[in-house]
Amino acid sequence: MRRKSLPAGAGSPSFLVAAVAAILAAASSWPAGGGERSEETVGPPADVVLRVEGGGPVQVRAPAESDKALAALRARGGGTGETSGEAGKSGPAATAWAEHPENVRFRLEPIVAARNPHKGNYYAWRYGYAGILDGPGLDADICDAGDISCDAAGNCFWTEPGHFNVLRMWRASDGRVLTIAGSQCGYLDGPLERARFNPWGGGGYNPSQTTVSRDGKHVFIRDVGNNNALRHVDLDAGVVSTVGHRLVFARDLSGDVYVLDPRGGTVPPGKGYKTLQVPKLENEGYWYGNNWKVLDVARGRLYAENRGPVYYWDLKTGKIVWVTSREKGRPWQESGPMETATFWCPIGLSISPGGRFLYVGGGDASTIHRIDLEKKIVQNLGRNPDGTCSFKDGREEGRFCDWPSTADFAADGTGYWGSPPGIFKLTPVK
Repeated sequence: MRRKSLPAGAGSPSFLVAAVAAILAAASSWPAGGGERSEETVGPPADVVLRVEGGGPVQVRAPAESDKALAALRARGGGTGETSGEAGKSGPAATAWAEHPENVRFRLEPIVAARNPHKGNYYAWRYGYAGILDGPGLDADICDAGDISCDAAGNCFWTEPGHFNVLRMWRASDGRVLTIAGSQCGYLDGPLERARFNPWGGGGYNPSQTTVSRDGKHVFIRDVGNNNALRHVDLDAGVVSTVGHRLVFARDLSGDVYVLDPRGGTVPPGKGYKTLQVPKLENEGYWYGNNWKVLDVARGRLYAENRGPVYYWDLKTGKIVWVTSREKGRPWQESGPMETATFWCPIGLSISPGGRFLYVGGGDASTIHRIDLEKKIVQNLGRNPDGTCSFKDGREEGRFCDWPSTADFAADGTGYWGSPPGIFKLTPVK
């Protein structure tokens, strides 16, 4: 092999000084924000991104500097009704949360439609060739909203692996879809419109865990393609930052988001979350799998699922306790004792406001499973003769939609159910 020759004088001090000066000059042009410069700069032209706001599709060379920041401000000021939670104030921060009735019935309706779920090939997924359409929920274009998290007012947030993991939301006040943060695939902190995420550590259509605080001010994303970085989206400040790597986060029944180190270390304090000191958690392979986690601080439990059984870590001992069967139990279509329940490639986990029920996304079963932790039974969502849905005994085949995740619930008991075909609203029927 022929060795590539160096420029004349490459070893001289003057050459090194000039080289360092050139590097510093280039670095000064990098985007500000405290994040690392992304190495993944290869992608399609910026004008493949389509934006919609108030009219038909508009093709642009690049989003305006304040485009997504303004979208975030609209999201915050568009009827979310958040308050500081002080005495005498109204809004989600002061809302009293009630446990779901055991026999609750829901009316199921679509609120956001995916025009082309599982769209494109590797390059379309990685670089977003498919385009992004914001606007009214049923007219917008989303791609695999499989990780819905909603705040107390019912505003829904999710990331889209098919759109380079951008953060998007459905605004409850007017039913519009907005793109909040993210640009190209990569790793970059800073202003919302410049930030970059990478879903590809999870592979294919696996969404990243997304969790919003109940007041709707802070969104946390498990950025699987960037060494499981914990990314914090501060919607008030309009910036994305990295809390750390290989940390675990979950929302408690109180609505607060907690961050903990499963290795038993101490998490530094930060904005938008609380810390929890725990012993080293058992089974390291489960810490960062394709699983969702929910927290019950009062009971000392961190619940999770990993495309299979549901379990929790005892936060006093660090040991795993299995909630559903690890072996071949009864068919997933049949309700019955939770210790013999099995699921068919489930995805997603949420918990009811009082901590009695766990909701498991059906995945290939195309339904939602409900685990009653008091009665120790599992029921499946099924249809009723009057057109409503409820969790029922007996055998239920599901077949609601393709590969759904779980539902998350707002303060009034309304559920929001994400799936590749779109997002569905579960409205309680009185």
